[in-house]
Amino acid sequence: MNIFILNGSPRYHGNTRAALQTMKTILEDGNTVEVLDVSTLKLSGCCACDGCKRNGGHCVCQDESDAVIQKIVQADAVIFGTPVYWWGMSAQLKMVVDKFYSQDSQFKTMGKKIGVIVVGANNMENPQYRLIHD
Repeated sequence: MNIFILNGSPRYHGNTRAALQTMKTILEDGNTVEVLDVSTLKLSGCCACDGCKRNGGHCVCQDESDAVIQKIVQADAVIFGTPVYWWGMSAQLKMVVDKFYSQDSQFKTMGKKIGVIVVGANNMENPQYRLIHD
């Protein structure tokens, strides 16, 4: 199985990276696993221009998001890792997720296995975690 792991944390030595590296080690037995640190990429947010809808699903922005989306398309399983910042995923990972718009019709029919690893510093009673575990 080809597994693609996206690390959405901007902290190179943070807890999200540590959790994802542990997951990678576990999954490497019999699988091909790649971890990508999203914060190392040149990314931009979706500008809602619909250019991707006119050119076969490729983002027209001059950034590295199209290559990431293609890796996600090719993977059998994708794991998204993010710290919780201000009640949601990191801005770095959100930029990648927003670019799914370029392939939305294809993603809906893929039946891809998806995993999420979310790391936070607050206790579980904090209201922001209701968004994750409810």
